[in-house]
Amino acid sequence: MNEIELTFIEKVATCQAAVTVPKTKNDAVRYMSRSAEDIQSHAKPILAEHGLVITLEQDIKALDGRFFIISTATITGENGDTVTDSGIAQLLTP
Repeated sequence: MNEIELTFIEKVATCQAAVTVPKTKNDAVRYMSRSAEDIQSHAKPILAEHGLVITLEQDIKALDGRFFIISTATITGENGDTVTDSGIAQLLTP
């Protein structure tokens, strides 16, 4: 039986539908959240099944005396196609 080859975006959408990461309380932010590490550990095995890899970058920015963490995830396919998304959260200061 011939298997239909999914496009890059179809593979990404399939993986997004399959990944569920619960939110947890993090002392560094004011609300329930998912850490980049939690998302990556849940997503990597599912992405690998479809020939995709995920890379994460994090940056801390200061604005008006407040600190923010910006996390950017990039999913890359076997042929070099990529999709990128970012999230931002304010960090609590002691």
